Amino acid sequence: MDVAQFAILNVKGNTGIVGFQSAELAVRNDAIVTTDAKSGAIFSFKNIILERQISICAPDDAVYDKKLKGIAKDGSLVKDRVVIGPVYDLKVGGMQVTATNYNDLSVNDFVDGNASYDRARNILNLNGATVGAPIEDVAIESGIPDLKIKLGGVNKVNGSNYPGMLLRANTFIYGPGQIDISAGYNCGIYLEGGNLTVGQRCRIGITGDYAIAGDGKSPTQLYLNNSTLQAEGREAVISSVPFVVLNGCYISEPLNAKFDVFKGGLVVDGALLKGKAVIEPSYGFTIAGQEVTPLNCNDLKVIDGVTGDLAMYDPATKTLTLKNAFIIKDSYYGLHNMYADELNIVVQGLNNISSNVAMKCDMDTKTRITGDGSMLSGGSLYLDGKSIGLSLGCSSSLVVEEIELNARGDKRGITGDSYTYGLRDERSTVTVQNYAVVEALGSEEGSIRETRLILNKCAIHEPLDAEYDIEKGDVTLWGKIVKAPVIIYATPEDVGIDAVGADLVPVRRQGIYNLQGTRLPQDWESLPKGIYIVDGVKRVKE
Repeated sequence: MDVAQFAILNVKGNTGIVGFQSAELAVRNDAIVTTDAKSGAIFSFKNIILERQISICAPDDAVYDKKLKGIAKDGSLVKDRVVIGPVYDLKVGGMQVTATNYNDLSVNDFVDGNASYDRARNILNLNGATVGAPIEDVAIESGIPDLKIKLGGVNKVNGSNYPGMLLRANTFIYGPGQIDISAGYNCGIYLEGGNLTVGQRCRIGITGDYAIAGDGKSPTQLYLNNSTLQAEGREAVISSVPFVVLNGCYISEPLNAKFDVFKGGLVVDGALLKGKAVIEPSYGFTIAGQEVTPLNCNDLKVIDGVTGDLAMYDPATKTLTLKNAFIIKDSYYGLHNMYADELNIVVQGLNNISSNVAMKCDMDTKTRITGDGSMLSGGSLYLDGKSIGLSLGCSSSLVVEEIELNARGDKRGITGDSYTYGLRDERSTVTVQNYAVVEALGSEEGSIRETRLILNKCAIHEPLDAEYDIEKGDVTLWGKIVKAPVIIYATPEDVGIDAVGADLVPVRRQGIYNLQGTRLPQDWESLPKGIYIVDGVKRVKE
C-alpha cells in the first residue's frame, strides 16, 4: 500500500489498516495517515517504509515492531489512534510542528491566539498570536527553506535566554499585520546561515542585546521592502549582517546612521549603533538611485545627479513635478517606481532622464506621465539608457498624455516584463492618449516589445505600415519586429476632423526618414532618388 505525497488518509473502524501476507505500507513525504480503531491500528505489514521527514507522531514513543508486524508501544500493538506524518523543521513555542499539531499550534502552553502552519504553501500563519518559549529554548525556530511567515493583526514573540527567532534558512515575513519580537538576553532575530526578507506594509519591532544578528560565518542578507522596522539593541542594533538592502524605505532615526558592509551592520560615525533605530517606508520610488523621502521630497535637486529648474514630489497628491530637469546618474535606474501606485509625473519644458548602466525608467506599478494640465503644454521627457529606455513590470500600467515622450535604449525602447512569456493577461499596459507624441527606439531587440498597447485617438505613423501585434505584444512591420524609431501621434484623421481642429494637433518634430523608419542626416537636396517621409508626410524625390 502506497500513500502518496501530500495525501491525507483518515481511517476509522473496528480495525485500522491491516496488511495481507507480504504487504508493505509506504508513506511518502508530506503525506498524513491517521487511524482511529478499537481493536488494532496498523498491523500485519512485513515492512513500513517512512520517507524523508515522515515519522510516527502519535502516540509518543510508538515504533514499527518487526516481530509484531505493526505499530507498537511498550512491546504491544497500538489498538486505538496512530498518526504517521511529517515532522517539520519548525518549532513554535518550543514545540516541534508535526502532522498532529500543524493545524492549531495553540495546543502548546506557550502559544496563545491563532497560529498554524500551512504545509502545502509553506506558510506559518500568525494572526493575533503570542508566542513564548521555555527558558532554554527559542520562541520560533525554523530550518525550512523559503518559509513564509504571514502576519495578521498584532503578534508578539517573547524569547528569554535564547533568541526570539532563530532562522537557519531563507525566510520571508510579510503583512499586513505587525509583530513585536523581544529577547531578555541574546538576539531578537538570529540569522544562522539564512537570509531574511520583509515584505511591504509589514511592521516589525525588535528588542534584545542585539536586535538582529548574523552568525558571523555566512554572507547573511537582510532585505526590507517598503516596510517598517523599529529595532533596539543594547549591544548593537544590527550586527554580523554584511548585506542590508532597503527597497522603498529609508533610515529615519538616527539620520546619520548608515549600513557598513565591513562592520556588518548599522553604524554611526564608524561604530556599530547601540540603542534605537527606525527604518520607515519611503514614497515608493527612487530618483538617480536614491529613495524619495520626507527628507528630500521638497527639493529633489539635493540628490546627486539631479539638476534643473524644478524637481519635487508632493506626497499628498502623489505628484512628481519635473521642469527642465535633468536626472543623469550611473545608477541602475534613472527613475524606478516600485510601490508608488498611481504616481503622477508632470513634466514641463525639456526634461531628460539618463542612465549609463541599464535602464532609464522602470515602472512596477500604475503610473501616469502628463503635462501641466493645459492642452498641449509642450512638455517633453527624454529617456536615454544603456540597455532599455522604459521598462514596465508585470501587470503594471503607464498612461502618457499631453506630452512628448522619447524612450531609447540600445536593446529596447519601451518594453513590458519578459517573464510574462507572452501571456496577454499579465502584460503591462501602455496607453497613449490626449495628443501625446511617443517615440521609441530599440535597435537590437525592438522598439516596443511585450506590452498591451492602447492607442486612444492616435496611431502608429512611423515606420509607414507598422502595426501592433496584439498576440505578441510587439510593434511589427510586415511581420518582423521593428528596430527603427516607432512614432505614435494624433492627426486630424485619427481624432476626427469634426472633433478637433488641425491647430490642436501637436506639431511633429522635423526630420527626414526612409521607409524603414531610420532618420537620415542629409538634407532633401543631397538625397538620392526615392521615397521618403518628410516631417511626417510621404514624398517622392525624382
